[in-house]
Amino acid sequence: MTNEQAKQILQLYRPGTADAADPEFVEALELCERNAELKEWFANHCALYFALRSKFKKITVPEGFKEQIIAERKVQSQTPVWQ
Repeated sequence: MTNEQAKQILQLYRPGTADAADPEFVEALELCERNAELKEWFANHCALYFALRSKFKKITVPEGFKEQIIAERKVQSQTPVWQ
């Protein structure tokens, strides 16, 4: 596996989740431990992930937003072809 392949895989990695045990990430994470450049890139990736995650958690959902979405949803009923 090349560094670029590992980066593509690790871009989907979510630190602090069960991703570390996922076989898709194991090989890329192992390469990351052996390669200083990739390790630095991955540390920056994780820091960005945590920063974005904390900002998203600070967003408050407006009162009644879920109900509004459901109320505005178009209900589509399909007539069976044989009728």
